[in-house]
Amino acid sequence: MPDYFKYNPQQSTFQNATNVGYISTRTSKPGSTVSSGYYAERPSVSGGGRVYYLKNEATNPGEQSWGSRGWEDNATKSKALSQASIKYETRNPGRGEWIVMRSGSVEIDRVFIETVVNKRANYVSSPSTLLSANTEPKRDSVNMSAGEVILSADSNKPISCFGNNDNAIVAPWAHRGYKYGYRSNRYGNTTAYFFAKEACTVNYYEAAGGGNVAKPGTPTATISLSAGVVTTYTNSVENCTQWYESDHKFVMSTVEGNGGDEVVLCPSDYIVYCGPDDPYYGNQNGGTTGVTEGNYYVYNSTFADLVWASHSGDGAGGDAEQHLGFTYLSNEYAWCAVLGDYYIVAPFNPTTIYVQAWYNNQWNLFQTHTSTGGPTLPTRFEVDGDFDGSFNRGGGAAHFVDPSGNEITKFKWSATKPFFLRINDTAHDEEPLRGWCGSGTYAEELFTSGSTLYDSIVIKSREEWHTS
Repeated sequence: MPDYFKYNPQQSTFQNATNVGYISTRTSKPGSTVSSGYYAERPSVSGGGRVYYLKNEATNPGEQSWGSRGWEDNATKSKALSQASIKYETRNPGRGEWIVMRSGSVEIDRVFIETVVNKRANYVSSPSTLLSANTEPKRDSVNMSAGEVILSADSNKPISCFGNNDNAIVAPWAHRGYKYGYRSNRYGNTTAYFFAKEACTVNYYEAAGGGNVAKPGTPTATISLSAGVVTTYTNSVENCTQWYESDHKFVMSTVEGNGGDEVVLCPSDYIVYCGPDDPYYGNQNGGTTGVTEGNYYVYNSTFADLVWASHSGDGAGGDAEQHLGFTYLSNEYAWCAVLGDYYIVAPFNPTTIYVQAWYNNQWNLFQTHTSTGGPTLPTRFEVDGDFDGSFNRGGGAAHFVDPSGNEITKFKWSATKPFFLRINDTAHDEEPLRGWCGSGTYAEELFTSGSTLYDSIVIKSREEWHTS
């Protein structure tokens, strides 16, 4: 289903926008004379897809107030949005649904006051209250069953969900995709968990070892998914490169052996960002030919293929972690617990990142970072919990403290443009955070039409979204 729509602010009315179908460019509609801009149409699957926008942005730029709406058959009913106010759904997991992939304890972070959290027994059931309104930022632990759905009752008050020593337990529906890559190298066989809202088949490809390995021409296995049901598959090889693909979008997570490395996978993308240790990586079509790997970023040099990256172990008992793709970065994140350290990759120039900490019953500016990097050579920041100038990848030796020396237990990050954020908690677990978009520049505006990045990333991504 389509994930976003864009409105051409120079066009006062929606032209040729009454047909029911997918998002399209105006030029693709018969008889259209408008050369640019997009309009929203109802997706092929009823009830799917939301679009998020800043309320009253035209008169109050940057106002932190959000609304959302469903899709309409007739685009004249859709709210006219400025290009700058559109945020891709893929950048807004905190405003959407979180799918429970494995039964167990889920951590839910709320940084907005009076946030009510709902749950659904399954993706089509009516919501019921899971957590009543909070009076201050906090983290709650709740026991959930596989296939249940967690979501904020108000998309203006996004939430973040994590696993309690189980990084594979919950996946954001906004980070669904068609194609994934992953490297397994320890702890035994891989058990993969899948969820889709439409019945589909996932093709699993497997090649022994890692590095420049060829992807098999035919699937190693095919996995049938039923709509709304978490499905599992366990392979029989420990040291291998894995690819997962379908013609319908799905979310997935993996667990090595009996509770070893646990990861929520992010779909492959044209540029991906990862932690500070050299990752395993490759093309979605197999091998590493043409791939540029810069320790904390990976991309195909000609943008001819999607890429993926993952890493396991940091020398201190660390869990595994995976990339986040360019399309899946947010500009606001939250963490409501003690924190060992954090790591930022900022791919846009300029970007200012504000880190706030909660103490003295209020949010206080804690750190500010300014980046000057670009998508293929981003700026990175490594910040240790005791500010001793080192980045302790173990995560347990130091915690952030407030001016009085007390441990800080609540953090939030806000930036002028999307960025990658990876934290290392005090249990030595590394994981990229999933966030949401507040005010800030729409990613597509960061490129000049006709540039290599615009033509290779933005246009290709649109083509995929139009048919999703």
